[in-house]
Amino acid sequence: MADITKKLNDLADSIEGILDYAGIQNVHYAEIGQSMPRGSNFSDCDRIAVPLDGVHRMQTVCDGEVVTIKPVPGEVTFMPTGIWNYPDWELPVRVATLGFQDDYTWISYVNCNGKENASKAVYRMRIAPLSDDSAILKTAVKAFKSGNQSVGKCLLEALLYCCTGSMKKGVWSSSSTGKAAGTWRHINDYLEENYSCEICREDISQEFKLSPNYISCLCRSQTGMSFITYLNKIRIDKACFLLREYDQTLDEIAFNAGFSSTAYFCRVFKQLLKKTPFEYRNSR
Repeated sequence: MADITKKLNDLADSIEGILDYAGIQNVHYAEIGQSMPRGSNFSDCDRIAVPLDGVHRMQTVCDGEVVTIKPVPGEVTFMPTGIWNYPDWELPVRVATLGFQDDYTWISYVNCNGKENASKAVYRMRIAPLSDDSAILKTAVKAFKSGNQSVGKCLLEALLYCCTGSMKKGVWSSSSTGKAAGTWRHINDYLEENYSCEICREDISQEFKLSPNYISCLCRSQTGMSFITYLNKIRIDKACFLLREYDQTLDEIAFNAGFSSTAYFCRVFKQLLKKTPFEYRNSR
């Protein structure tokens, strides 16, 4: 917990340093687009990506076209709910991304050394929800859609300052849970951040310095499911979002949701939802 608290404080200081130096100089406002590359990021909540060092190069949709943008410190990428982005991670970058759920706010941190070392350290942590974040974000969306970027920038700056204040209060929990529940919350956040990667119980064991058997027991006690069933549930939830929002092939959806093969994806989908992906898509 102390290590996570230090990470949050360091991230808050980095974001505030950028805001205090010159504020947000430019906002890349991402839009909905049906064409989505394999391996893209997507989310069911509003997100703000803040480069801390380097270049956060990515593809996304702006002004109705798929474009490559290159945000640097002093710029942010604002991605409303349902929007995809595809960072290539070929350039060195440190970037923090904030996501605004209904009952909490999360922040993920990526430290990537670039093409010569494509592996990247990824963390996701929860901070307290902001009472006015929904209203601020909705107003910001309206400002960007109307072409008023100056108002949108001011709103996002204010929101980021509020977030850094929450970050300095430490990791947030919606209730006074015990140690096991708190540990599982951190594991769950890690799975939510890394579900699209090849990941197994042993990876979680190494990341959190816990035995694989304890991970299994913890998952069973907190969710009533085995570890692989719970991980598949997360992936199927992401696949359902893609089936609802995007006109992708099943191969693309299976890949973006983290499944090793389309056949396995379809089998798990049918087991969990009692219908095929085609039936699910046609029923929406």
